[in-house]
Amino acid sequence: MNELDTTISVDEAWVADWAAEGIAAIERSLANHAAFAEYLASRTVLDSDDGDGRPSA
Repeated sequence: MNELDTTISVDEAWVADWAAEGIAAIERSLANHAAFAEYLASRTVLDSDDGDGRPSA
């Protein structure tokens, strides 16, 4: 039975850049979620009982 060589040579600088880009993307996503959560928290409480955001007539 032949054993296959599964060794892959990858440049360490490429791996570091790839990881840095992935971390930056995650940080941007978390910042967007935090900004949206802050926006939602800053909104006033809804005036209506049905949750549509319009004042009750």
